Amino acid sequence: MTRLAPVNVSWMRPATAELYRYCIALGANVGSRLQTLTSALSSLQKIGSVERTSRLYETEPLYRTAQPAFLNAVVVLRTDREPTALLTELERIEKDHGRIHKGQLDQQYGPRTLDLDILLAERWQADGFRALSPLQTPRLTIPHPANGRASVCSSST
Repeated sequence: MTRLAPVNVSWMRPATAELYRYCIALGANVGSRLQTLTSALSSLQKIGSVERTSRLYETEPLYRTAQPAFLNAVVVLRTDREPTALLTELERIEKDHGRIHKGQLDQQYGPRTLDLDILLAERWQADGFRALSPLQTPRLTIPHPANGRASVCSSST
């Protein structure tokens, strides 16, 4: 079997300190869903570079089904934020859009103005972006348990 020669990927190295690439799901099912997702995308652009966006798609809610359908999208974001710092930023963006957080039991799986989830994460290595080792903390799980939404991310690596 012939082996391919190593490829020089130094041209792919981020020009700035942006060392992480994330696949982030956006969803909204309360209020002006499209306006909310558009505004959230603008907020994400302030903390990194949005490399790719999916098409918008609508889904029925899971678990608590007596609520409006969600309007969703997935984006690939490159940033210098490590995972927990990015989660803090995402929670701030959700709060800025009127989100009541999951910590309040009555809102778990309930309607939300905005939901931002980190589906997948990669870190820059000498040979390009590589998936982070799985991460599980009380606040954050990567890859996200519902990472089936990450199809837009699979072609980004």
